[in-house]
Amino acid sequence: MKMMRLATFSYFFLFIFACATTSNIITKDIRARMDLASAYMAKGQPRLALVELDKIKDRAKDIPYYHFLKGLVYLQLKEREKGILALNRAVKLDPAYGDAWHYLGLAYLLDKNEEKAIKCFEKALSIESYPTPELAAHNLALVYIQRGEIDRAICYEKKALTQNWRYLPSYLTLIKLFQKKEDIESAIMWAKKGIEAFPDNVELYFLLGENYLRLGKKQEAKKAFTEVLLLDKQCKTKFAKVARDYLDIL
Repeated sequence: MKMMRLATFSYFFLFIFACATTSNIITKDIRARMDLASAYMAKGQPRLALVELDKIKDRAKDIPYYHFLKGLVYLQLKEREKGILALNRAVKLDPAYGDAWHYLGLAYLLDKNEEKAIKCFEKALSIESYPTPELAAHNLALVYIQRGEIDRAICYEKKALTQNWRYLPSYLTLIKLFQKKEDIESAIMWAKKGIEAFPDNVELYFLLGENYLRLGKKQEAKKAFTEVLLLDKQCKTKFAKVARDYLDIL
């Protein structure tokens, strides 16, 4: 469960450039400063990013994207309270700012406030213009996994895939959740669905093989493990190494 919790934060800075939007008119100078701050964040230099944002703090105080960026900078600096304040300012200025709600939810998770995190993720999901609802749905699932509410987590992972059928983390999580429920047929079904979306994914074939073994279907398992080795001929991944061991035994 701890590994699933950590996966929540792997998207922290992944979408700040593509998804962050604002309806406010931004001058070229303000845009340039914010773009430079984003570039510094991408390089892991949040303090330099903060310097650029501080240069425009008076002129950009009413721009949601400015506060969004500032919130992420503070989170990168591990200053959670300041990050939460900045992100709250962003959503106050623009209540339909889905990305800001999503990252505010992540910030609350870092602050160990699950209730507020859930509300933020649900708010992000309720916004039709939010471009990546699968992230909020997946993170809601991870919160409910931490709480031991497996069926609720499954519902949110399925919701994530209705929003984006090519979202790998939800396939992987669903397979493991159904394994936990000892519903191996469903785990196999989701592994197959995942392979339809990601036909070159080694882990999905490996999980398919393991679940076939759980049902005693050795021939089907051998085919899945063989596919793992075809995709990873040099056995660079742990999945290929274990798949090779399974095939030696089978």
